[in-house]
Amino acid sequence: MTSALLYNYTRYEIGLLFLFAYCAYALAEAIELSGIMALFFAGVTLAHYNSYNLSEVAAEAAEIFFHAVALVSETFVFLYMGVRDTAYYLILMSTPSFFRLLFYNH
Repeated sequence: MTSALLYNYTRYEIGLLFLFAYCAYALAEAIELSGIMALFFAGVTLAHYNSYNLSEVAAEAAEIFFHAVALVSETFVFLYMGVRDTAYYLILMSTPSFFRLLFYNH
């Protein structure tokens, strides 16, 4: 006889955790509300309730997974900002000095 309890299926636990967070974001965007705020409150709610309801293996795997996703996302944002600022500076320095005085503030 197989068990129907979800904590026996670690992959499904983590998948549902991710799905609930994504559904909160998608629903907020669909009704034209702030998806970021919806994701924030979904994260707070899920962190409060899921810490008691996930199995130990799933809780550890979810923590590692979400830390890895956060690290990759943060790295991407900082790389993008650095490339954008560098490109802006190079474009600004290649313009005539009149425009440089107007748009470049020290």
